[in-house]
Amino acid sequence: MPNWTVENVGWASEPQSRGTIGLLWSCFATIFLCTWSAIHPNLPAIGESQREIFRRRVGYVVGALVMPEAFVLIALSEAMAAWEIKSASSSLVSFKWTMQQAFFINMGGVVISDVSKTSPETTRVDPRQLIELFSQRGLLSPALESSDIDDRSKSDCIVKSIAATQILWFIAQIIGRAANSMSVTTIELFTLSNVCCGAIMYIAWWKKPFDIRTPIVLEVPGPLQDQQNIKRVGLDQWHFKSSNKTMIIWILSFSLFGGLQILAWRFYFPSEAEKWLWRASSIYCSAAPVMWLIVVVMLDVSSQVYLPQVWVLGALYSVTRLYMFVEMFVGLRSVPVDVYQTVQWSQYFPALG
Repeated sequence: MPNWTVENVGWASEPQSRGTIGLLWSCFATIFLCTWSAIHPNLPAIGESQREIFRRRVGYVVGALVMPEAFVLIALSEAMAAWEIKSASSSLVSFKWTMQQAFFINMGGVVISDVSKTSPETTRVDPRQLIELFSQRGLLSPALESSDIDDRSKSDCIVKSIAATQILWFIAQIIGRAANSMSVTTIELFTLSNVCCGAIMYIAWWKKPFDIRTPIVLEVPGPLQDQQNIKRVGLDQWHFKSSNKTMIIWILSFSLFGGLQILAWRFYFPSEAEKWLWRASSIYCSAAPVMWLIVVVMLDVSSQVYLPQVWVLGALYSVTRLYMFVEMFVGLRSVPVDVYQTVQWSQYFPALG
C-alpha cells in the first residue's frame, strides 16, 4: 500500500484574477438585483394577466438600467405627492393618513363602486375625490387600515437581502480597488451610479407598498363627478405635484448621474478621442438640466411648451447618454492589466460575481 500524505487546508480564496465575462456578470447582476428590488410599480389594470404584469416589470428594470436618473425623478416625485396627500388629509378631514396610506392612494390602490346602479362599475378616484368621500360622505378611515395594505403588499425579504448583500459586496470591491490603486472600468462606475440611484429610489419608496395587484374597493351610494374608468396607473403618473418642486427634483436627479460619470475623468480609455468624448458627455449630462432651466426662464414660458431649444438639449442629452452606454462595452477592448486583478480579501465573501 502506498503511503499517502494528506494535506488539510482551511478557507481558500479564488484565483487572484477575473475575466471579462466575470466582470460583466458581476456588474449586471448587481444592477438587476438593485433595480428589481428598488422599483415599486403601481397597480395593474383590472384583468391584466400575470404575463403582462411581469413583462411590464421587466420593461421598468430595463428602462432603469439604461436611464436610472429618470426613475429617481419618478420615485422622488411620488414621495413628494404622497407627502402632499398626507398633509391635505390632515387639514380636510378628522383623521390623518400615514405615508403608507398616501402612497397607496396615489398609486391607484383605492377604487369605488356605485351601489346605486343596477350593475355597479368599478372606477378609480383622484386623491382629492377620496378626501371628499372620507370627509363629506361619512366613509370611515378604517377602510384604509395599514393591515389591509400590508396584506396586499408582496415585499420579498429574501430578494432584498440578496440584493443588499450583492450591493455591499460590489461597493466593497470598488472601495478596495481604489484603496489598492487598482484600475476601475467605466462599466463598474456605471454600475455604481445605478446602485446610488437605486438607493435613492428605495429610500423615496420606503413607505410605498410593494407589488400590490388588487385595490381596495369602496362602495358609495351615488356617483362622483370626474370619475375615471379603471385603468393601470403608470410609474410616470403622480398627483398633487408642484411644478417648481418637480423641476428642482428633475434637475437634481438628472445631474446626479452625469456628476458620477465625471469620476471617470482620469480613467484609462483606448484612445484620446474616447477619453475626451466621455469627459464632454459627463459634463454635458450634469449641466443639461440647468441649461434647460435657463432656457425656460429666459424665454419666460411654461415648461409644458416644447421649444426648439428644449428639443435640441434633449436630443443632445440622449446622444451623449447613448455614447456613454456604448463606450462602456467598446472600451473593454483595451484596458490596463490590473483591471482583471481582484482585491484579495473580497474572494472570501460570497456574491454573484
